[in-house]
Amino acid sequence: MIWIYILAPLLAIIVWLLLATLYIRVSTVNNTYTVGLKGFFKISLLPDEKEYIIIRIRIVGFNSVFYPLKPIEKKTRKKKKKKIKVRKNKMTGLFVFRYFLKLAISAIRSWKIKSLKINIDTGDVIKNAYLIPIFVGVNVKKNINFTVNYQSEMNLEVDVENNLFRILKVVLLAYFKYKIFIRHGNKFRRNTQQGH
Repeated sequence: MIWIYILAPLLAIIVWLLLATLYIRVSTVNNTYTVGLKGFFKISLLPDEKEYIIIRIRIVGFNSVFYPLKPIEKKTRKKKKKKIKVRKNKMTGLFVFRYFLKLAISAIRSWKIKSLKINIDTGDVIKNAYLIPIFVGVNVKKNINFTVNYQSEMNLEVDVENNLFRILKVVLLAYFKYKIFIRHGNKFRRNTQQGH
């Protein structure tokens, strides 16, 4: 019974972390750039005239501010030993590249667009006129709004959401597909070698 009382809260926290909303919010209008997990942490990138950039981190019960562009004292660097490069099979390297590319695309697709606003001025009146009918076709969904202006303004507002469960699911599916492909590839090589 004691284990139930210990494990139940831990499982509840894990489930909460997996299903909690992970969000990215970008607004060039308000100069706000934020990444966070609702109810757990929030990281904000704030432009500043004196410090140029300020990074503010808020975690449950903890707040901290960093100034990444402040000059840092130079430390003596230790000489690194040269590593011997091992030549890899081009086909293996190509497959690994394709694997990570597909993984990245799947991870990006797992994000849900809550709001996307783009206000653009190409600097050319004719190009702006061409974009208007295109943007009318794009602005079918309520959460997407593309507009054209003639005031030399370029604004972007993005609000996307996800959760760790969906991201983990994408990564695990890609991993298992990779393992299955490797197994089939090894079997094929063995069969071809035995045939020769």
